[in-house]
Amino acid sequence: MTSLTRDTGLTQGREQGPDAIRFCTHCGAVTDDAPRRVCTLCEWGVVLSCARGAAPRPGAAFLIVTSDLRVSAASATTEPLFGDTDQLVGTVVLDLLHGDVTLPRQLARAAMGSSRQVTAWVRTDEHGRPRKARIAGCGDPPAALVVLS
Repeated sequence: MTSLTRDTGLTQGREQGPDAIRFCTHCGAVTDDAPRRVCTLCEWGVVLSCARGAAPRPGAAFLIVTSDLRVSAASATTEPLFGDTDQLVGTVVLDLLHGDVTLPRQLARAAMGSSRQVTAWVRTDEHGRPRKARIAGCGDPPAALVVLS
């Protein structure tokens, strides 16, 4: 009999293994250990996990995107780009980021748990300057981490 469950290595908001790291969805603090689901530094964001190489650098602007391509969280550093971060929650990410035709597929794959990390060029408004976006999976639950540079 074939099992329909897949062991993703994710438990309680963290990925198992030596390559995993945890980060806060609000302040972006990165840590190897997070004793609580809510960030102990800012007490505002939720702690998620991702591959160490995908983690946002200090001060980086990033979005957390669900598989239906809606923003579920935004770092405090996205405020200069998009305004009030609380207002971003629930927004369709393609209303915020403009890229080529592969962008929705790249975001959806990452949000569904793909371990592949990709780089895309996006604009934060239709005629703005292009920015590099690193797209990777994070979770638990699975989501896409979009780090803007």
